[in-house]
Amino acid sequence: ALRLSKIFEREIMRTISTHNLSFGEFDVLAVLLRSGPPYALTPKRLLESLMLSSGALTNRIDGLERAGLVARDPDPNDRRGVVVSLTDAGTERIDQAVADHVANEHDMLDDCLSAKEQETLTRLMRKVLGKYGK
Repeated sequence: ALRLSKIFEREIMRTISTHNLSFGEFDVLAVLLRSGPPYALTPKRLLESLMLSSGALTNRIDGLERAGLVARDPDPNDRRGVVVSLTDAGTERIDQAVADHVANEHDMLDDCLSAKEQETLTRLMRKVLGKYGK
């Protein structure tokens, strides 16, 4: 499993690097995208999703903000807090990166597994994730 994970990680990096993103940056942007409109979360919610230290998250957000891909705005529900949101440029970048990432994963699986094998793999991975993916 670890070897397979490394292979997929290498392929993911190859794909997302064409969008000038690191794996960590891709991860932050993807979590914001998955949150749905308005694509904004508090740093606490980001930390829960990413399982990072607050310092590591701050560094990632700082870099993404400098690149114009995210913005920090006052949290309307907490005067002391902020909300991190995708900018238009960030939304465009992550949309393109995710589309390429998904296409690459399909290509990888299509090269070695039949459609029926892919269905079986999907079913088995859902079963594992149902138990351990929480």
